[in-house]
Amino acid sequence: CDKNQLMTSNQHGFRKHKSTTTALISLFEETVDHIEAGRVAAGIMLDYSKAFDCLSHTLILTKLQSFGVVAKAADWFLNYLSDRQQVVELPCQEKGTNNKVLSRPLRITRGVTQGSVLGPALFILTTNDLPAYLGDSCTPIMYADDTTLVLGQENIESLQMSAFIATNLATQYCHENDLVINTLKTKQLMFGRRGREETALPEVDVEERACFLGITIDSCFTWSAHIDRVCRKLNTGIYLIRRIMQIGTLEIAKTIYHAFCETHILYGIVAWGSASKTNMDKVLVLQKRAIRTILGLNHMESCREHFKNLKILTVYAMYILEVAHYASLNQLDRGTAIHNYNTRHADHFNLPAHRTSLFARKPTYAGAKILNHLPR
Repeated sequence: CDKNQLMTSNQHGFRKHKSTTTALISLFEETVDHIEAGRVAAGIMLDYSKAFDCLSHTLILTKLQSFGVVAKAADWFLNYLSDRQQVVELPCQEKGTNNKVLSRPLRITRGVTQGSVLGPALFILTTNDLPAYLGDSCTPIMYADDTTLVLGQENIESLQMSAFIATNLATQYCHENDLVINTLKTKQLMFGRRGREETALPEVDVEERACFLGITIDSCFTWSAHIDRVCRKLNTGIYLIRRIMQIGTLEIAKTIYHAFCETHILYGIVAWGSASKTNMDKVLVLQKRAIRTILGLNHMESCREHFKNLKILTVYAMYILEVAHYASLNQLDRGTAIHNYNTRHADHFNLPAHRTSLFARKPTYAGAKILNHLPR
């Protein structure tokens, strides 16, 4: 489907060259573009109830036909989905002893197999037409069954109308496709409007921050809450390093660092790495503490050379590397795309003029700026 460009670009789950990171970047950049244009922006994070268990097998097979899955291929999927049964196990007491009893088997006509490779693939194929159904009412950012609707309008009244239309369309789509939106767990973020009581959907709870695919996003993209969360995980990692150094070797301690510290720093850093120096320094301080713990240094000794010797990148270096790598994988405009004549920086990536500092923190902009500074 990817090869033939049948999949929507809004779906980031379980696809080649797509990931939770690309979903995060899409949400970040789409929202920043609205704010840059002076629009009121909001994000509505939909929560489905038992999404993978609701889809009927008939619906799945019908959607697969739209991708050209017919004849023997369709029969194979029918065979895969059919003749599955489920039972419920309940504890009971029989003659004073604890026992278990099983219900009668029930034939399954809905849902995809949990924990299987095909399960998520069938789900994203079945819901592939959601963005087309929503039309221009919003921009959906999808990762499997995680769906966030990003909206932007000139004023709060227009935003409320767009949000009403978008959520009604989403609800109607779910009704037609065997999905159920859990309104109690659905959340909304009003971006860039801290302290204001305006909402896109009055009946949906407004959050100052929310978790999106493991990253804590706040309404002003300060990333403070997420960085505090990363720091707590780093403290746990440092504790493990301290304990392992009592019986282990330097190499084991480095392995612990990479597994319990570096992975948490790297995840999503292409977005949250644009946070303020004050926030980023919190992570750097804990990195230095980890280095000193690994090498048994005192708290006043410089770590600059030890980072190099241990081949460990600082949080700033990680951000530069990740954002440059992301930008290099995307087809950014160069100067030659703007001028049809040679200029001094014709081979440089284009850096659009902007009015907000938030725009300069976009991964595509920051990455292009870094790539322009690399020697040719």
